[in-house]
Amino acid sequence: MREVQVLSQDTFLRVYREASRYDPARGAAKAFVYTVARNLALSRLRRQRREPPKDLSLDPQDPEGEREEALGFWERGQEERVLAARALESLSSEERVLLEEVFYKGLSHRELAERTGLPLGTVKARIRRALLKLRQLLGEV
Repeated sequence: MREVQVLSQDTFLRVYREASRYDPARGAAKAFVYTVARNLALSRLRRQRREPPKDLSLDPQDPEGEREEALGFWERGQEERVLAARALESLSSEERVLLEEVFYKGLSHRELAERTGLPLGTVKARIRRALLKLRQLLGEV
């Protein structure tokens, strides 16, 4: 849970520092915030691949109450997860695989292009179309 707090703090700090980069014509403000958070999270995941994981069970600054708080957060998000899973199921298998590789496994577009053998521009275009379909299916959340 501590990593979530640090990621949240880093996200809001980055949003504050880069607020001038926000363009309302390109999307909602919360989409900008989510993008910043996603990029920071992916950077941390990629860094963890290179660094050995530290044992958080021995962290004296991790009180028991945070586990219960995390459980409550997880339960509140279940409904949203179900809606997102249904929306993903409505995509074609190719679109779903591309999104899963990028968002769940943290692959870059270039890594995905190399893995699939598709041109980089094609990968980017297909991911964009799939995200637009998801946006239509889910509505502006």
